Amino acid sequence: MKKLNKILLVALIIPLFFGCSNNNISLDQNNVKVEWIAYKTTDKVPVSGTFNQVKIENLQEGSTPEEVLNGATFSIPVSSLFSNSEERDTKLKQLFFGVMKNTELISGKFIHAEKDSRLSVTMNGVTREIPVQTVAVNNTFRLKGTIQLPEFETQEAMDSLNKACYELHMGGDGISKTWEDVAIEGVFSFTK
Repeated sequence: MKKLNKILLVALIIPLFFGCSNNNISLDQNNVKVEWIAYKTTDKVPVSGTFNQVKIENLQEGSTPEEVLNGATFSIPVSSLFSNSEERDTKLKQLFFGVMKNTELISGKFIHAEKDSRLSVTMNGVTREIPVQTVAVNNTFRLKGTIQLPEFETQEAMDSLNKACYELHMGGDGISKTWEDVAIEGVFSFTK
């Protein structure tokens, strides 16, 4: 009888022990990057940069990056824009973002359902959903998408930037062009 009680006790303890194992991961808030690539000239020459500050709130519990980020909100101070050119940064902050409404922050929310990931982005007082592709490798999670600036009613800001950068955005064909699409990439690190 004692042997049977021990077997029953072990049979009860093992599922409880393994049932309590936690596969949840956590976002490393100090290791989040948002990169962007805009384009100039008819040759579509890339101009890249980052936002050096990103605040993410309302994280969920989960075992995948998509689960942790689903429903989380983000805010990006425009003042943290960095393109490795002080002159360019000043123009972008003042003559592009500075012309928009509510220019202090770009904000939004992560949305994930089944295999579909999106960002709800608010910029210039306009909110739009942007489809994103996601890739997780080891502890790094990346999401990539494209912002179409006209969807955010940015014509006045685009005109302001085009005027200030007319010569700089002129290609060998003599045409000055600022493209309306901006590639974005978020890079996140997760820990167990």
